[in-house]
Amino acid sequence: MADGAPWQKAALFCTPPWATRTLFRVVLPRLGVGPMLPNIVWEPCAGLGHMSKVIEEFATATFASDINDFGAPDVAAGLDACDHSEYWNAFVQGRPDWIITNPPFSPDPPLKSAAEMLPGFLHFARVGVALLCRLQWLETEERHALLSEFPPSLVAIFSERVPMCEGGYDPKCKSASAYAWFIWKRQEDGQWPRCLADGQFTAFLIPPGQKKAWFKPSDLLLAKRHVPGFVPPSVRRKEREAARKAVPPVTAHEIELELDGLKKAVEQYKRDYAAGRPVPPWFIAEFIQGGSS
Repeated sequence: MADGAPWQKAALFCTPPWATRTLFRVVLPRLGVGPMLPNIVWEPCAGLGHMSKVIEEFATATFASDINDFGAPDVAAGLDACDHSEYWNAFVQGRPDWIITNPPFSPDPPLKSAAEMLPGFLHFARVGVALLCRLQWLETEERHALLSEFPPSLVAIFSERVPMCEGGYDPKCKSASAYAWFIWKRQEDGQWPRCLADGQFTAFLIPPGQKKAWFKPSDLLLAKRHVPGFVPPSVRRKEREAARKAVPPVTAHEIELELDGLKKAVEQYKRDYAAGRPVPPWFIAEFIQGGSS
């Protein structure tokens, strides 16, 4: 999909529910947290609510918002993740303990990227921040500087792919992109962690099998949340396969006719070449220089 729709400019890639459950069930416990959070969690890039609906399974209070309006009834639209005054105007239960989100990787301006959001998130969150980003987020000189200044407590890398598609959630989607949870958790003194050494932090390889362990049949209801005109990639893949199968196979007789025509053409080119008339370059390379008979 690349037709320039507004939701594409926002890089709306919806999170498979099982990837969020993996955060609570597998990743946060390694930091002595959860899986249940008696806390307020803010999901500031909620999109269509695919992540925030799962957060509700674990958090006492969940506030989902997005700067864009994608039509999700349980997502507060029009709230800038970098303007915390808008948070207070929309949600009065208190400052978020955790900020958990799948931020846009590279949205079109003026929308902010994950790197631009992170410093504000760390200033605002009382306990921790968890960002689901491509593993590629570790790259570039700018992010090296960012992660050196704000080193994560843990980078939890998925061993299996976390398939995301633009505009909706497809349970059967396939992907080649690698993802990881980037976690920041305040220390006992209330400060954010520092690097173990220059450019070093703790990483954890999430074991495979998380999709099988944490997918729920009820997640199929979230697959109904999508932008207008969304066609799941798995459906498009089946349509392409069906179209390929619909093309009739080449018969042996057709192959014989093609070969017979090629033989006749070669004989004619040989006569033309002997008579000094122009012939195709492939004929010279194959039958003159190559010595084929």
